[in-house]
Amino acid sequence: MIFTSFILNAELVEIQSNELIKKNNFIFSDDDLIMFKKNYFARANSGVYNPDTKELELFGDVFLINNNQTSLSSYAKINLSNSCANFDDFFISNSFIEVWMKSKNSEYLDNQFIVKNARISSCNVENPEWSIDFKEGRYDVKTKDLVLKGMILRFKNVPIFYMPYFAINTDDSRKTGFLVPKFSIRSKESINYEQPFFWAINHRMDLELRPQIRTNRGYGIYSNFRFVDSPFSKGNFGAGYFKEFSTYAQKEDLKFNEHFGFNVHYERDKIFNENENNQEGLYLDFLRLSDIDYLNLSSFQDNHDDAIITSKLNYFYTNNKDYYGAYIKYYQDTSSINQDYTLQEIPNLHYHRFYDSLFNNYINYKADFTYSNFYRRKGSTLDRFHFYVPIEFNKGLFDDYINLVLSEEFELGINLYKNYEKNNDYNFNSTHTASIYTNLFKKYDNYLHNINFGFGASLRTGSKEIENEFFIPNTYDDLTFNIELSQILFDNENKKLKHSLSLRTEDAKFNILNNQIKYYFNNNFYLNNTTEYSFKNSSFDRFFLEGVYVSNPFKISSGFYYNKINEILVNNRPYDRFLTSKFQYEFITNNTIYSQAWFNLNNKKFENYSIGFTHKKRCINYSLEFKESTSAKLTQNGVKSVRDRGVYLKFNLYPIGGVKYNFSLKGDESYDF
Repeated sequence: MIFTSFILNAELVEIQSNELIKKNNFIFSDDDLIMFKKNYFARANSGVYNPDTKELELFGDVFLINNNQTSLSSYAKINLSNSCANFDDFFISNSFIEVWMKSKNSEYLDNQFIVKNARISSCNVENPEWSIDFKEGRYDVKTKDLVLKGMILRFKNVPIFYMPYFAINTDDSRKTGFLVPKFSIRSKESINYEQPFFWAINHRMDLELRPQIRTNRGYGIYSNFRFVDSPFSKGNFGAGYFKEFSTYAQKEDLKFNEHFGFNVHYERDKIFNENENNQEGLYLDFLRLSDIDYLNLSSFQDNHDDAIITSKLNYFYTNNKDYYGAYIKYYQDTSSINQDYTLQEIPNLHYHRFYDSLFNNYINYKADFTYSNFYRRKGSTLDRFHFYVPIEFNKGLFDDYINLVLSEEFELGINLYKNYEKNNDYNFNSTHTASIYTNLFKKYDNYLHNINFGFGASLRTGSKEIENEFFIPNTYDDLTFNIELSQILFDNENKKLKHSLSLRTEDAKFNILNNQIKYYFNNNFYLNNTTEYSFKNSSFDRFFLEGVYVSNPFKISSGFYYNKINEILVNNRPYDRFLTSKFQYEFITNNTIYSQAWFNLNNKKFENYSIGFTHKKRCINYSLEFKESTSAKLTQNGVKSVRDRGVYLKFNLYPIGGVKYNFSLKGDESYDF
């Protein structure tokens, strides 16, 4: 091996070959040339170097590595003084973002690749699932901006979309520009189009605007301003407005023709604290809106079916022993014209003393104090003080096979009313508790068994909380017994059984028996059951049974749910007895069909259901789904639930991004009072 080296721009350049010939001030190699330079490596079948122009020409199977960039070509001409280059039959890939590009002719000039008649993709090179062909393109190595002209998007080499001009950024850095639009078709609203615009103001703040038009309904704009004001704090501010067409508002009997609102979110981990062993935090989440449709029309916010909107402002400071907190909760009742009679919690103050020990850890105690101000502009209010102090004694017995716990809990509540029909009151009570528990392990030849068992009795003395309109008092029985059992069984390190049983009493009589069990028949199939029996009602109040089978390429589950306690769970629709089923089948690698359904046994109807197909790979994923969903809107007659049925198409091309299309069919409507 013969080599030559020289210093160029304060950098060492080395050229190696089996044979180097110098002629007329040119250095020739016809036998495997290799060139080294800082962050640069080149190999070719032959080459010529001109020391005067600092140009190196490479011929045949040219292989280049420059930082994360890897390229192949049949010919390359490189200026070693400024790294400018020309290539024939060029192929380049980026190992960091896993994108490749190939072209017939290209050049590298001023940190830019300039290519013509090229193709780009992140899928397999031989037969890419998607690719973009273009007549001319520029790629900036520093900014990672890619600009394409005369672009054709292909799926499996079939052209499906043409754009005369296309620009993307291939890294995650924030850039000002238009984002991928959102497009959907709905039976009542017709065409929905939203075109987001992103403004990268600087490295600590940005703004996104999302104007939208719904051709049969109206138009509006939503915004979101994000900022980072310190290394330990961040926040965002959003606002929006939507104007209904009068014809749509009248037809749908909407209460408001205009929807508007704003929200503020802020988090901060350090304000006054200078001790790294202590913690503090400030959290603000405030939302103000005209009505519930402000949320349903925004792509920044999730759909909200509850008529009550909650805003929060929290602050806490804590060390190893004490916790201090101050909270504000502001409620907005969107079904009410004003908030004069809406009850607010302004403020709540909280002090907590963490568990501490006395007498060699035999005695443990803690303390808790809260103050709550239930306020509204018109009507009754309440100032509430609450004190809670538990003291606990622990002792291990019989070589710690059994643990004994004796505890005393003292509780004091003081209620000071204003403009209320009841007088001020207070309540004081104490709870005396004794319990024993054990935690045992036993290993057999092929099994490992862990069992926990506990029994406790509590006697409560003193006064009880009086019912009021401000909060729901805790209900206690004078004498209660609790029995708890839990166990886990392993079969050769595989979980075989998980079981828990609890029995609670009320007025010294059996009340609720709760049993939960999950049994694994093998690594593919298990049953999950929850049963709750009420001795008071002499009936089963809750029952859930589900079977799950997982074995590639299948995943199947089916269940039955019965709930007598809460007959209305979601959107005022009865869900006390229903069947559930889910199915998933990967019929070809990376291709899956799936379905799920909730069938209400009361009204003999499917409450929610969906069926779809998804294809997932690193370079591309897309899905097609038909499903039914429910949202809410406020009308002249109250809150109205709207059930939509639609077809949803989503696809994402890495690293370009994705698009979601929604073609909505006509749905059902019902009033919720």
